[in-house]
Amino acid sequence: MATHPIHGAWILVSFDLHLAADPTSPPILHPLGPDPLGSILFSPTGYMSCTLTSREAAAPLKSPSWVLADDDEILRAARRMTTYCGYYDVYEENGEKRLSTHVDIALDPNWIGKAQVRKWEVLEQGGRTVLVLRPVQELVLPDGTKTLGRLVWERSKRRERAGRI
Repeated sequence: MATHPIHGAWILVSFDLHLAADPTSPPILHPLGPDPLGSILFSPTGYMSCTLTSREAAAPLKSPSWVLADDDEILRAARRMTTYCGYYDVYEENGEKRLSTHVDIALDPNWIGKAQVRKWEVLEQGGRTVLVLRPVQELVLPDGTKTLGRLVWERSKRRERAGRI
């Protein structure tokens, strides 16, 4: 069975927002800062899992565990985190490569049971393989500005040894 170019583990390199009216414009915002954290996994069986956050949100809690953390600590950690998973389909629409994930579980309950759709491309850049995902859904900022995201992921170089869990 041949593998698909998106199969495997990817590490987040950047997450930028661009004006929806001109997606090729320079970024207007880096929602998770200049050095975000994230990983996305695409299995050959058609299941994916994605988690991303900012470095600040990933700072250790003052409490010894999440269960004991107060609401302010939870808000700091959760507000800037996105995490979801579900079965995905890869297809082409209007000459563009598309990826649609039917969300089973998400930090944002409004995503559950709905599709998250992305345009995608895999590129070779300077000896590394990158996956560029562009959500087709607009993100409206608090001031009403309509934006589109661009997430760049680098293929993870770490390989698990056979037989290891």
